[in-house]
Amino acid sequence: MYYRSLGATGVEVSTVAYGCNRLGEDASATRWDALVGNAIDLGMFFSYRK
Repeated sequence: MYYRSLGATGVEVSTVAYGCNRLGEDASATRWDALVGNAIDLGMFFSYRK
């Protein structure tokens, strides 16, 4: 996994994104839990914005 600085915040973020706008659709909750859990295990982080 590659990381970069997020502007001048000092926060390091992964260079790979995981699109989640359809999270929870067209699959069981167990399937989505596995997909998101695997992404977290690989070093991705998730943020929430309204």
